[in-house]
Amino acid sequence: MPTSTELTQLVSGDPNTLFLAIKSFDKLLPEMKSHIFPHAEHHEGDGGAGTVSTYGLHEDLAAGGPTKYTTVMEVFDEATCTYIIDVQGDSRYTHVKINGKLSPGPNSGTTLFKWFADYSPVNEDTPPPEHLLAVIPHMFQDLADHLQGPSSGISMPTGPESQALSQLVKGDPDALFLAIKNFNELLPQMKPHIFPHAEHHEGDGGEGTVSTYGLHESYAGEGPVQYKTVMEVFDEAARSYIIDVQGDARYKYCKINGKLSPGPSEGTTLFKWFADYAAVEDDTPPPEHLLSVIPQMFQDLADHLRLKI
Repeated sequence: MPTSTELTQLVSGDPNTLFLAIKSFDKLLPEMKSHIFPHAEHHEGDGGAGTVSTYGLHEDLAAGGPTKYTTVMEVFDEATCTYIIDVQGDSRYTHVKINGKLSPGPNSGTTLFKWFADYSPVNEDTPPPEHLLAVIPHMFQDLADHLQGPSSGISMPTGPESQALSQLVKGDPDALFLAIKNFNELLPQMKPHIFPHAEHHEGDGGEGTVSTYGLHESYAGEGPVQYKTVMEVFDEAARSYIIDVQGDARYKYCKINGKLSPGPSEGTTLFKWFADYAAVEDDTPPPEHLLSVIPQMFQDLADHLRLKI
């Protein structure tokens, strides 16, 4: 039976405008994410149903898969702002399909982007196609920023270089926030193919806690396979935290800043986070291999708590 992963994201912008911009992905992605998609080629179609394109994927982010993919837009319904993209090219899966829907967000000028991916691995021990799925949230955030610039109502203040995202999950914000204390125990359980092991060194999970995480080599890119994290801030009253991620000599620092708050409907949580990082060299790309797993990691945490209950 096919497996799936899903995510709900909140961005600034009009849903109809954002939806129509998806037609131009083969042009926009190499502009917005050249370090991930160095090139793309349009083959047929107008961007809607039936459109065929190919995308190059940087070898450092291929995670053992191919560096070239073909996409076929199977469904593109402007009336409902829904689409289905068939992603072809990885022989480890019989199929990978991205299903998306855009709708008006809880506030004026915002959009809820809900998507899920169906995929069927050829072998039972094949891990999820995280290297493809993990870039979707950032890709869509970049699309919203590209069209109109970040909104202060969605994004957070940023440093020298940054990536920001707002995500909507099911669950109580207090329970989710406290669960972050157990990341070093939970991540190897939820994502063993990415984080094969973790070790707690000091602290109770809150401020001052020091841990190390192993990162699978296929997801490390040109970076190390082990990272140290220090919880610099863990404010339970404000549900905010700052994690200093250490270990990659290509960056002077990389810090994950997060805040959880009640979502627009009962039983939901809005998770806003941004990453500040400063590269040593000007031509060093963003640490996508680390940042891209955060949205799915938090979705998995919410799912883990619900299933546990």
